[in-house]
Amino acid sequence: LPVFASLPLRSYGLKFLLQADFVVPSSRESVDSSSQWNQWLREEIPSIFRRAAGRFVSTAREALLSGNVEAAAAVLNDFFAFVPLPGTVNDFFAVLAPACCRVLRGLCCVLNGAGELVPPSECVWLAPSAAESETPAAKGLADSMAAHVSAVGLSFLHPAISVSPALAKELGMRRLDAELLSIVLSNLAESRWRSAADVDFAWLAWLLSELRRDPQLGKRLPELCSLRVWPLAD
Repeated sequence: LPVFASLPLRSYGLKFLLQADFVVPSSRESVDSSSQWNQWLREEIPSIFRRAAGRFVSTAREALLSGNVEAAAAVLNDFFAFVPLPGTVNDFFAVLAPACCRVLRGLCCVLNGAGELVPPSECVWLAPSAAESETPAAKGLADSMAAHVSAVGLSFLHPAISVSPALAKELGMRRLDAELLSIVLSNLAESRWRSAADVDFAWLAWLLSELRRDPQLGKRLPELCSLRVWPLAD
């Protein structure tokens, strides 16, 4: 969408309209990037963006209080569609993409599976293929994983929330990767799995299949091998 200085200038790749009293050259084709005034205006945009995010979050919270989780998810999805991503915003305003994502990291703007608003860093993003699996066995494994993730202070993203992998990463959401799974296993080893009889074999087998997909698994292997969670045949 275009940037405005009373009248439209040109698009810089932002997903929202931006109007300010920018200094522009006589051609009015762009924003004067050398202007200190324009640079100051640009620095103020992330805080304004956070205030706008707060309005969406307040509307979503009102919907949750009335018991309408679907409406809350729809409001948040509308907002996430406006969040600029690095690489999509260009020239003078390119710095706004990471800056706008950073200001959202401390805001409770993400809906989790329990219907609660939490900071992005406390949410685990699932790939669509994993999130959409509805077989009884898959649902049972997902429920077990949700409980184990909750035990380390995290929760899964609500399935009605649509967030791209790139946006999830920029907001600081966790992925179901080797790092997180090693944390979950370490907690189980310390708190619940005292003997082989305590181990959930079906869930552990599923977890191992998930671990094999992570290209960073090699970095975590020494830590994983040291955990007392692997039952032996005897």
